[in-house]
Formats: sequence, structure tokens, C-alpha cells
Amino acid sequence: MEQDEKAQDTHISSQEVQVDEDVRLDARIWATFSSLAVLSFTISLEAAVLVPVLPSIAVALHGTTSGTLWAGSSYLLTAAVFQPLIGALSEEFGRQKLLLGSIAFFTIGVLICSLSHHMPEFLVGRSIQGIGGGGILALVNIIPTGMVSLKQRPIAIMMNQVGYVVGTILGPVLGGIIGQYTTWRWVFYVNFPLCGIVLPVVVLVMKLDDGSPRSLREQMRRLDYIGAILFLASTCSFLIGIIWGGEQYPWSSWQTLLPIICGIVGLITALLWEAYGASAPFLCLSLFSIPSANAVYASTFLQGFLLFCQLYYLPVYFEGVRGFSTGSTGLTFLPITGAMIVGSLASGALMHETTRLRWIVIIGWVLATISTSLLFLLDRNTPLYRWVLIFLTIGVGHGMLVISLNYALQVLAKKHQSGHAMSMYTFLRASGMCIGIAAGSSLLQNALNSHLGSRSGSGSALMDITNLSAHPELPPALLVSFRYTCAVMTGVSGAGLLLSFIFAVSSDIRK
Repeated sequence: MEQDEKAQDTHISSQEVQVDEDVRLDARIWATFSSLAVLSFTISLEAAVLVPVLPSIAVALHGTTSGTLWAGSSYLLTAAVFQPLIGALSEEFGRQKLLLGSIAFFTIGVLICSLSHHMPEFLVGRSIQGIGGGGILALVNIIPTGMVSLKQRPIAIMMNQVGYVVGTILGPVLGGIIGQYTTWRWVFYVNFPLCGIVLPVVVLVMKLDDGSPRSLREQMRRLDYIGAILFLASTCSFLIGIIWGGEQYPWSSWQTLLPIICGIVGLITALLWEAYGASAPFLCLSLFSIPSANAVYASTFLQGFLLFCQLYYLPVYFEGVRGFSTGSTGLTFLPITGAMIVGSLASGALMHETTRLRWIVIIGWVLATISTSLLFLLDRNTPLYRWVLIFLTIGVGHGMLVISLNYALQVLAKKHQSGHAMSMYTFLRASGMCIGIAAGSSLLQNALNSHLGSRSGSGSALMDITNLSAHPELPPALLVSFRYTCAVMTGVSGAGLLLSFIFAVSSDIRK
């Protein structure tokens, strides 16, 4: 108990005294919230826009299959693992400074990628871009906790999540248009004006009274270097093994198992160090002392897993089974986009007016579970109205979840822990996205291998989607493989539904 109190005390800085009373939402606050929403849009757009142009990048940069895999994964990997660290650093050095630093990292990464002529330098740029993107993603959720009261935060959450949803869904559409009509480098050029719009607001308008009053020398001395290195290295190792598994190496190979095992052992060591060895731990382990919070954190991971698994592998159905073009496939996501925005706005309005937060979480998971299970009905002749209705239900469910899970953690966290709760929220959600993409790809490839034999290895069958007339055996095999993925997604959403009831019946939350 004494150790827990020490750990909590070390996290309290001058900025962690949260706003208790409602504040007037003046022009400065609205400009700040709007800028954070634009940043959320930019980060989510960058995570999704690359998918349609990956083949063009691989050809232009003379990339191998492995290099092409990492072109997408390196961004998501570094974005996930750096979020808790950047969130912790913002408590000590100030959120505005860390946000500016994150934007700088993101922009430098964009510049390197847009000017690359070889795959290695491109991957370096994507990794740097991911560090900045992860910091931005954490800070856009942390900053409102020090600006407005808990009751007013659903407004900021709604704006951020709407930006994130629109960017996630429009990314593949924009990527397809860019890949079809111009050079792939425009995938990165579009980020410069978006960052340029936000930068003046961050520098001139976003005045945050944050950061520790300690001197720079004292701040540097207090940093938990051992814990940060252990956590970053072990998380990277674990996620690298997950990304490699079933794609670059078999799941049973030592190349896959070794980084996963090293990552697990490293994470356990890091947690033990944070609990018993660090004088100023950067991970706030007391966040996990509440059963309801643990259920919500697990739900956050599962929701990230489910959302990106659906976004990445529903195109396999439309392009590989139905024969849609890339542009037409992008348009099929409009029902999900619109419904997610409606679900987010409705949930935010309800949370502002009612204390029935638990029921919003439950209803969100019920809709997600029902709609995911209905994906089994999709076949080569599914009529338009049927899949549109399914997609609308998927969108409303996810829209309710992304708002309610975020807000639930802020309700459950102690006032001085809100920033740490948000950085852990974004980390677990991003980790779920990484693992969801890797797991979905592995399932799809394994199912294709069982139906088509070795010719589907290394993604060759998926590359043939663009020429279905020459490969008539592909659509039936892809449909069966897609349904295997749907089975896993249904199980994940069912687990989230069970967790929502744990959240609902727990006595340690009053809202």
C-alpha cells in the first residue's frame, strides 16, 4: 500500500489538478478542440491511406515482400509503443511542448517518406512518423482533461472521435484515388497543409498552464529511464513477433516465437520494476486497481482489434468476392462512416445529460456483436440493402463504443490520473489495432493456403484480386477465408459484450 501511494504521489504535477467546475467554452477552447480534431483526422488518415498504394510504393522503391509488410506495420508499431511514454513525459515537461514535439516528429517522418527513393529510408521515415503520430494520438485525448470539467469532456471526445473516424474511413478512398490518378507521394504531401493549419493554434492559442515546476535538471534526473527502455523494447519485441507470425514466418518458427516470448518476459520485468524498483515510475499501475477499469481497458483493446480487422478485411470481400474496384470498395464504407458519426454524436449527447453510462457501453457491444455475426450472411449475391443495413449497425455500435469507453475511463480515474488513463487508453486501442490487422491477415492467409495450396503463399492470391477473370478459383476461396475471419471477429465482439456486463454490475462506478 505504501508503495502504491508513493507511485501515485510521483505522478502528481501542477497540471494534474483537474478542472472540477464547468468552464465557459470560449473561442480559445473551441479553437483548441477543433485543432485536436484535425490532428486526430490527420493521424487516422495516415494509418489507413497507405493500404491502396502499397503495391505502387513496393515497385517504385524496389521493396521486397517483407519491406512492403513493414511499410504499413512500422507506423502502427511505433505509434502504439511510444504513447504511454509520451503521455508520461507530458506530465513532467508540459503537454503543449510534447504536442509540438510530436507534430515535429510526424512532419519529419512525412518529409523523409515523401522524398524516399529506397525502401530502407522509407521505413525509417515511417517509424519516425509513427512516433509523432502516437504522441499526437495520446495528447489529443489527454489535453482536454486539463481544460474542461468531466461533464464537458464528451464534447472534446466527440470532436476527436469524429475526426478519427472520418480519417480512418476516408483513408483507403483517398489512397485509391491517389494511386489511380497521380503519384503515391501525394499520400504524404497531403499531410503538410493539415499540419500547417493546426500549428499556429498550438503555438499561439493553446495556452496550457502545465508541466512540472521543477528545474530541467531535476526533471531529467527524475525520468524513469530503466522502466521506459524495458517497456519500449519488450512491447516492440512482442508486437514484431505478432506481425511476423503467419506472414513473414510460420507461427511455430523460432523467428516468431522468440520475439513474442522475449516481449512477454520483458513486459513482466518492466511491470515489476515499475511496481517495486522505480522511484518515479512512468506507468501508473494504480489505474488497474479498479475491476471496472480493467474491464474497460480490455474492452478498449478488443474494440481496436475489431474495428481495424473489419476495416482492413471487408475490402477482401468486396474486391475479391464481389469484384468491386478499389474506388467502389471505398464507397461501401460510407454507411459505416455516417453511422459511426451519428453513434458518436448521440452517445456524447447522452453522456452529457444522463448518468446511464454503463448502458451505452452495453448497447454498443450488443450492436457490434449482432452486426459482426451478420457478416456471415454476405455472399457473392448479397443485395445492396442487406449489407448496407449490416454496415449501419456496425457503425452505430463502434460510434457508441469509442465515445463511451474513453469517457468511462475518465470517470473511473482519480482526478490526478486522468492524463495517464488517457495515454493507457490510446496505447491499448492502438495495440489492439496492430494485433487485429496481423491476426486477420494470418487467418486469411492460412485459410487460403488450405483451399488453394502453396500458390497462395506470401500474399500472391491476394495480389491476384485485381485480375479475378484470370483466376476464377479465387472468389469462392476468398469467401470461405473471409468467413473464418468473421468467426474470430464475432468471438472478439462477444468477449467485449461479456466484459461490458462486468463493467455494468461492478459497484465501484456510480455513473
